Amino acid sequence: MEEALKKFTDTCRKLKKSAGFHVVAPDSEEFKKKLGQGFNFLAFGLDTLFLAIKCKDELSKIRV
Repeated sequence: MEEALKKFTDTCRKLKKSAGFHVVAPDSEEFKKKLGQGFNFLAFGLDTLFLAIKCKDELSKIRV
């Protein structure tokens, strides 16, 4: 899979096209990794995941 993604980004660069990827889980390190791999059109997270993570964090603060 990694080899196929590298071929994809190399081909996009050669043809002067954007290389896209969707980092589904909101993980900034994964986002930076994809930038470093040559992806230049990135989607980051899902609204439902952002909401779920924030809700979980806040609810854990008020549970007694």
